Amino acid sequence: MDVALHEDSPRKWDDGIGPWQLGHICRRWRAAALAYVPLWTTFCLYTPWMKKMDGACPPAMVTTQLNRSGIGPLDVTVLLDEYGHGITSESLRLLCNCSDRWKKLRIRSPAKLDRIQSLKGHFSLLHRLELVSASKQYPHGDVFSIAPSLREVLFTGETYSEVSISFSSLVLPWSQITRFRGTYYSETLGFQILQVAPALPDLTQPLVVPHLRRLSIRASARFMPLVTAPALQELWISHNAAVSLLDCIQRSRCSLVKLVVYTCTNPDVLIPILAAVPTLTTFFVLFERTTERAADSECRLLHALTVSNDSPALIPSLSRLAMGDLNTLAFGALLDVADSRRSPPLSFLRAFYTGPLMFGSLDVLPRVEKMKAAGLDVAFEAEFTPGLQNYMSSGAP
Repeated sequence: MDVALHEDSPRKWDDGIGPWQLGHICRRWRAAALAYVPLWTTFCLYTPWMKKMDGACPPAMVTTQLNRSGIGPLDVTVLLDEYGHGITSESLRLLCNCSDRWKKLRIRSPAKLDRIQSLKGHFSLLHRLELVSASKQYPHGDVFSIAPSLREVLFTGETYSEVSISFSSLVLPWSQITRFRGTYYSETLGFQILQVAPALPDLTQPLVVPHLRRLSIRASARFMPLVTAPALQELWISHNAAVSLLDCIQRSRCSLVKLVVYTCTNPDVLIPILAAVPTLTTFFVLFERTTERAADSECRLLHALTVSNDSPALIPSLSRLAMGDLNTLAFGALLDVADSRRSPPLSFLRAFYTGPLMFGSLDVLPRVEKMKAAGLDVAFEAEFTPGLQNYMSSGAP
């Protein structure tokens, strides 16, 4: 099970975009486009900005694309405004008649889509369901409970903001879901997602999640003491929750290979945690940015990561290391970690900053260039925003 948020924007209806445009290049391109069925299996019904409402997703184009899509599975996106306007009912009806072919379904403003709610029992191929709510509310009722192939579910608001979900009134086949992503106002709603899965125990007892491999959680310290996850391999966590992480790791006896910690206020807390996960190969941390934070605690963490003859190596298999908003006085200690890691060597090293980059000492620059020449992927990055498109993302490898 993968609990964690990301999907590229789908292709939209327009006779100048996607497979439609290919047919206007030349005869050979048109023939090739018409013959290649996968080009025509992605549908997006949307509310176009600055266009007449009756010009959006015309039924004739929907019919044409359905004819060219063959009989295989479809990837369907329905993008509405917050009032549910903008898509002709005939275009939507044509796609709903093929709901048994839907493999991926993404709906914006799902609370307004009554037509979808009437399709219960006609989602035989549906594998991935995304509900993106502009109003932060989701449809109620039993819509997707009969979807034998459903494995992936995403609940979120616009720009992946928090949402309000009532699990008692929205029925899904939780026992078969293997990947879930969502954003909530509090960890209580996060608990509920695990609670409604029938194979899990009551949350008044310690929660055992035997198949959980990837977890992204920015909650309070109350969450991790409730979780036992023996199969956990990758974890994205905020510092507040990291305070209670050590007990969870020791209780779970998991073999973490990736740990990402956001807004770390006390680097000393991380040292015993890292000592408890010798299987770790990737460690990224973003320190809380303060103007008066001393470098001592960060240097202690880096010293613990530096391999020496005096003590056993902390995280002996470490290959990827990134630190954000590191005190500039700790630059040298960061490079010492890389220099000490010879077998195996580091393959990836980053020092990134959410604001301007200011070197505490220019002496580190020749060392960085020397490491690059030796083959290390190393960089100091300024104005860096951890997000969905970079290595700090919960969707990144």
